[in-house]
Amino acid sequence: AFPIAALAAWMLGKTIVPLNFLLKPEELQYVVDDCGCDTIIAAKPLLDHMGFTPSGPEIVLVDQLSFRGVPDPVWPANADPDDLAVILYTSGTSGKPKGVMLTHANLEANVRQVEDWVHFTRDDVMLGVLPQFHSFGLTVMTLLPLRFGLRVVYTPRFIPGRLIKLMREHRPTIFVAIPSMYGALLHAKDATADDFKSLRYAVSGGEPLPDAVFEAFRERLGVTLNEGYGLTETSPVVSVNDARNDGLRFGTVGKPIRDVQVRIATDGEILIKGPNVMMGYYKEPEMTAEVLTPDGWFHTGDIGEITKEGFLRIT
Repeated sequence: AFPIAALAAWMLGKTIVPLNFLLKPEELQYVVDDCGCDTIIAAKPLLDHMGFTPSGPEIVLVDQLSFRGVPDPVWPANADPDDLAVILYTSGTSGKPKGVMLTHANLEANVRQVEDWVHFTRDDVMLGVLPQFHSFGLTVMTLLPLRFGLRVVYTPRFIPGRLIKLMREHRPTIFVAIPSMYGALLHAKDATADDFKSLRYAVSGGEPLPDAVFEAFRERLGVTLNEGYGLTETSPVVSVNDARNDGLRFGTVGKPIRDVQVRIATDGEILIKGPNVMMGYYKEPEMTAEVLTPDGWFHTGDIGEITKEGFLRIT
């Protein structure tokens, strides 16, 4: 239901705010109030499970909708590339969550940048385990397959045994996950190299990839994990390794993707510039000014270095 709801909202000229259902009810209510949303689309069992009874917006329960006949056609609202497409609230390490504002142009740019790196075909199949309320899941596992007509199979929860069965049944060619998921798959009792042989590209991101997980996946299961780097503020992909084209340097997060500039400040901080960099934090002009320079460089707060070969390493 998520892609349908998101596309419908955009067709109406609205901005979407994917809600992280892992947050506490009071944290969710803060997000709802802060962004001023007028409608919440959800499933009643999920709201009940979270103990979340949102106040303010109209609530549409997808599991209680009934459709009779064909609705009247609606001409999509005109959207300017610089219009606000989504506000993604970061969990934040301190204080209240920050609303990252991404435009239609930001999302479109990052989808095209990722496609330019991986070169998808209509025969590719993606297996989705990343939550779509997260920038990683929204761009790479939702918008990208929609944009290029790829088949994508979703599983609502990450359960290693279930994922192995989906691998066998659907034979995905592209798999994207975080290191802790890859680590858990290594402990799946019946996982074999044959289960993963359909993969032509496996990406790890979201957190540092441990040496042991990288080595074990390559030696035991025959899969090379390509570590990447990104942030919600960059829509999110910045760089990624590519073992297929001699573009893998373990211990790095790869080279910047097309049209993304990366430089290291004198204090070691990683700065990023490109069409995928956010327009700012919602209702936080001072905070935005702290991280975005007038000429468009984004201060990530991460420390790193660039190797002689042009690979980015997070230190």
